[in-house]
Amino acid sequence: MQQHTVLNYTERLVAQAVYLYWRKTIGKGYFTMVTLVAAFLIWLVAGGDRSWMVGLMAAVVLLGVLMPAAVYVVHYRNSMGKLRAMAEPVAQLMADARGFTVVSDQGTASMPWSAVKEVWCFDDVWLLLFSKAQFVTLPIADLPESMQTFILDRVKATGGKITV
Repeated sequence: MQQHTVLNYTERLVAQAVYLYWRKTIGKGYFTMVTLVAAFLIWLVAGGDRSWMVGLMAAVVLLGVLMPAAVYVVHYRNSMGKLRAMAEPVAQLMADARGFTVVSDQGTASMPWSAVKEVWCFDDVWLLLFSKAQFVTLPIADLPESMQTFILDRVKATGGKITV
């Protein structure tokens, strides 16, 4: 049985999806680690250390801050660019036992359920992840409960992981 819904996108929703993806990808432990390395760096410098170790620690802290920022900016710009390229920020989602299809004025994409490696379920959006860097945003407000259950069941049935 095929299910169908219309997905409505806004800049706020897309920005929220990018932030949630970024936050979950980076994780709390990452920033704890960068903070600890920065604290150690400050302790070394305060103690008068000017060795190559201080330079290495400074580089680690700098990269530790710049890399997550770059990941966020790249995903944000890419996602907003795709949204703004749409004449009308809506997409049709059709799903059946084999897979799903998303149709917008920008094109059509069809994927088998086995391509979805994980579903990250948040309050306002779901992210269907195909890889560590590729995902589709589904606004929950536009997904009927029966379709939500159907999507989760199909992803589980093909070996995908569900993260609530």
